[in-house]
Amino acid sequence: RARYGLVAVWAVSFLLCAERSSSAAECNQGDVRLEGRGGTVGQGRVEVCDSNAWWRVCKDQFGTAEASVVCRQLGFSENGIRMAPGSYFGDPGHGPILQMSCSGNEQRVSNCSLQPSFNHSCTSLELAGVLCEALNFSCGEGDVRLVSGRTRYEGRVEVCRSNTFGTVCNDLSWGSEEAQVVCGQLGYTITGAIATEGTVFGAGVDPLFLTGLQCFGTEPDLLQCSFYRSPLIDYFCSAHENDAGVICPSPNEACSYGDVRLVNGRMPSEGRVEICFNGNWGTICHYGWSQANAAVVCSQLGYPSEGAIPIVFGNFGPGDSYLFLSDVSCLGNESSLLDCYHPLDIGTAPFCTHNIDAGVICADPSFNCTNGDVRLVNGITPHEGLLEICYGNHFGTVCQFGFGQTEAAVVCRQLGYNGYAIGLWGAPFGNGRGLVHLRNVQCQGNESSLLLCDHAPIDANTDCLHSQDISILCAGNRSSCIDGDLRLVGGPDRQSGRVEVCFSGVWGTICDNGWNDNDATVVCRQLGYPTKGAIALSSAYYGEGKGIYHLSERGAM
Repeated sequence: RARYGLVAVWAVSFLLCAERSSSAAECNQGDVRLEGRGGTVGQGRVEVCDSNAWWRVCKDQFGTAEASVVCRQLGFSENGIRMAPGSYFGDPGHGPILQMSCSGNEQRVSNCSLQPSFNHSCTSLELAGVLCEALNFSCGEGDVRLVSGRTRYEGRVEVCRSNTFGTVCNDLSWGSEEAQVVCGQLGYTITGAIATEGTVFGAGVDPLFLTGLQCFGTEPDLLQCSFYRSPLIDYFCSAHENDAGVICPSPNEACSYGDVRLVNGRMPSEGRVEICFNGNWGTICHYGWSQANAAVVCSQLGYPSEGAIPIVFGNFGPGDSYLFLSDVSCLGNESSLLDCYHPLDIGTAPFCTHNIDAGVICADPSFNCTNGDVRLVNGITPHEGLLEICYGNHFGTVCQFGFGQTEAAVVCRQLGYNGYAIGLWGAPFGNGRGLVHLRNVQCQGNESSLLLCDHAPIDANTDCLHSQDISILCAGNRSSCIDGDLRLVGGPDRQSGRVEVCFSGVWGTICDNGWNDNDATVVCRQLGYPTKGAIALSSAYYGEGKGIYHLSERGAM
């Protein structure tokens, strides 16, 4: 059986040119493993070895029988098995998918029915996962543990009832007192314990044991606190999207309390604002974020407070850990961001997500750019990429609305290219960061600089999102390839990947409309590979291409 280790991208074509040879097996036929986030033994995304490759398993037909066989083969108990929601343990982003069907009494998954899932009815959001229990597993009534944290001092709270761990809901009563009880029960320091909201540590799986918890903070364990259930609370907590978590003070702190840093900027003086609590970095919600707040952050980091620019709507990208503060209000003369007024407890940020993390741009005396300078970033070659323009000694992006070929030609000529120019909508080279400087740009075509074209007033608070940043493709005397050249990109070997074709010296992708095995055969032949067994795949495999689509509606015969 040929190996189909391919993953596709939306509207881009991919293929595998014949089965590659290998003298060393990557895995043993019929092996099973549990992979994914958390690293907890006996828990993970189910992967099965077939034809020397690891296959993910679709959850569509995956039930108790299949989970029992997986746990049995791995040496875990067949009791207390829990199945995780689709892709609960994450997705590696590539690799083939199997449909698995068992009766439940098989000793190994290789005795079950295993069929490739090539009709794409199973997506990367529908991967099977299991939680097996050890053969000698037991827990004491009321025991607590922290799950899915980066260290043992943090995580989603799970409590033991009747020898099974279940989750705790972070409804309106979940706060610092409850967090103190958890940390104290685990033997950790309770001063500074933080109760997290939302799914900071990921959603758990059934059962849900405790809701409506109310503690004084001095109880020896959570079951000594009062708790209750109601139809409203049951509805609020039912989907595990509000499972409670805690961050206990760590004796080995990676940062000092109240420190701030800037993350994901193109320069050290700009980025998403993160603040340190209990040795952990977390973000700040943009509600109430102001120029005075930005000035305090910049001053705390050693930059001038004058010229500090507040950035909202997560324009330096979303954080990936904690959300510590919201509704911060500074006067502007405070020495530390923690000296500013913040009405909510640390770790409490209602209605906030990482999509609206606050950021700043500080004035950096060591950096200089001239108003109107342009550059292309994130491209594979110098003549393509996300467009950025300098204004006020800061590079920012340009909004796509109103931007066409005439405007693109001005940019390419300004950069020294003399060939055709294309403006690409939808940020194909990735979203920009920080400020959006220009929008509604209208050029005559003879301007020497983009800044000389008509445009809306430059405003730090433009309503254009970074997902609407314009990108540019320039062509000139420098060609990186010959028209009609093909290459495969993003695959695990030279014989598989996303198909890209050269046109006018620029690499571009092929739309998957009409893409089939006949087309794949032609590509493999042109690249010098065997054509027998060539397979065409589509629909979100091997990562999205960048730049432009060169071909569509192919139909090689």
